[in-house]
Amino acid sequence: GFSTTPASTPRTAPSTDKDDDDASEPSSRKRNWRIAKELGRHVWPSLSPGAADDERDHVMAMKQRVVASVSLMLAGKGVTIATPYMFKALVDTLPNYHHLADSTVDVAN
Repeated sequence: GFSTTPASTPRTAPSTDKDDDDASEPSSRKRNWRIAKELGRHVWPSLSPGAADDERDHVMAMKQRVVASVSLMLAGKGVTIATPYMFKALVDTLPNYHHLADSTVDVAN
């Protein structure tokens, strides 16, 4: 098999000191971006210089799968968000039957 992730040095776990709770927004944002970049290296493979054609094909196929997966995930999120609005539009198109409600007989007595 081919290794598509670059070798990295082991990292220490982030500290859980109380200082982290007092972190300012910009440093927290930087930390989140650093984490996202680190995780992204494992999802989006890099091609080493002078790679063989087989490795190049494998990396390209993997990148295509990542793009397809993210596209399907975003489409699913879009459907989840749009569904209530579509149902509202469908309910709004139903005919109004208020005149039938006024002519019903009270059968509880």
